[in-house]
Amino acid sequence: MTTTTAPLNVTMPDHPPVHDPIVAHVPAQLLWAAAQFAGNDPCKELLSNVCIRHSIIREGEHQGPAITIAATDGHRLFRAIVPCSDWFTINSETFDNDDGFKVAAKPLKKAVTHAQYARLRKSGSVTFVGGKKRKGSEAVPSEFLSSLNASAHPWDSTRYPNIDQLFPDHFGQGTEPDIAFNARYLAEWCKVVEKLSTSGVVRMKRNHPTTPAVFECDFDLFSVGVIKLECLIMPVQLRG
Repeated sequence: MTTTTAPLNVTMPDHPPVHDPIVAHVPAQLLWAAAQFAGNDPCKELLSNVCIRHSIIREGEHQGPAITIAATDGHRLFRAIVPCSDWFTINSETFDNDDGFKVAAKPLKKAVTHAQYARLRKSGSVTFVGGKKRKGSEAVPSEFLSSLNASAHPWDSTRYPNIDQLFPDHFGQGTEPDIAFNARYLAEWCKVVEKLSTSGVVRMKRNHPTTPAVFECDFDLFSVGVIKLECLIMPVQLRG
């Protein structure tokens, strides 16, 4: 499904060629957050990217188009599902959705101050737009802030893992045995929560000490409302 592009008139310093179409407009904060969970293992270079896919949100009898932003290093997995809106859009005709549209995580690991959204192009060019909000104003700034090259070549046409199948459909209830996690993985997730969540609260869902646990937080996204950010982390097995 193809959605319309964001209705913003932003003056860019350079006009990209016609053959470099816009793939998506995504929240800049979530692009940064996903990049924190991408891998850096040279033996798993595909996982050094952030993956963008067109998806469908289903809530009861209602459903609508959305953008899934995900990254993993093979040990933990970040996922954010953003409902499409006038601001956040994806053009699924520009890439193979099964493969996913990928951008390199490394240049995205540093947050761009006051960035509201990022414009992704087929070449891997990422343009950050936003600005400091004026006190008392509801208007969202739309100034050009910066741009960078996050090309995922040569992994453009390589299929990114189907991350959705890793998230459990339901979680256990009651008293389960002790469960343990890598402290650094938890710290890096909590860093993202501290920066993005208005409540600063982390929720954990689990089934068994040897199966992945899912950590969640709420993120208040302008023009959309509160969405859920998720981080799936494999536990550490306790012995003895």
